[in-house]
Amino acid sequence: MCIFRTILSAINVLFGVMMNEIRTIRRRKGLTQAQVAQQAGISRAFYTRVENGVCAPSVAVARRLALALGIEWTRFFEAAEASLRGRRSP
Repeated sequence: MCIFRTILSAINVLFGVMMNEIRTIRRRKGLTQAQVAQQAGISRAFYTRVENGVCAPSVAVARRLALALGIEWTRFFEAAEASLRGRRSP
């Protein structure tokens, strides 16, 4: 049961970090939600739900979002890993 909770926690961190990364990068680049959604080939409504953490994108959509934002899609995982390391007690 403990491993299951750890996995769920890691997944929640990943999506939270992805949401923050997507929003931060989009704003830094001066892009609108509609622009990123269009470049990623998804609806603006779905993009908004992803950015707000309501929906989780598939791997394929995460890759397209990263491409639309001009970043490597693995950045989401790297940021989540760093966040998880920061949450662990020494």
